[in-house]
Amino acid sequence: MAFDDGSELQFHGIGCSFESNDLLVSFDFGPKGRFDGFNAGLLAQFAAENQCSPLSLAQIEAEVLRLRNTGEVVKPSWHPGVDLLYLSKDVLM
Repeated sequence: MAFDDGSELQFHGIGCSFESNDLLVSFDFGPKGRFDGFNAGLLAQFAAENQCSPLSLAQIEAEVLRLRNTGEVVKPSWHPGVDLLYLSKDVLM
């Protein structure tokens, strides 16, 4: 779907992407319309497409693992985005 200002919204899989000028944001939907879930792949994709981080996918995966080990993020395996992580403080398990 294209807008008058040239930005675009595209649905994909279990999420959507929004692109406008020099910014691209892609996210997957979680339960009850949540869109605050993330994973290392989505973070790496955002960083690469927006040229905002020199970190590699392996470095991002290591940091996400560290955050899981410290309990700062959790992976509740909610449908539809069973691979998404959430900030612990935002999740009532």
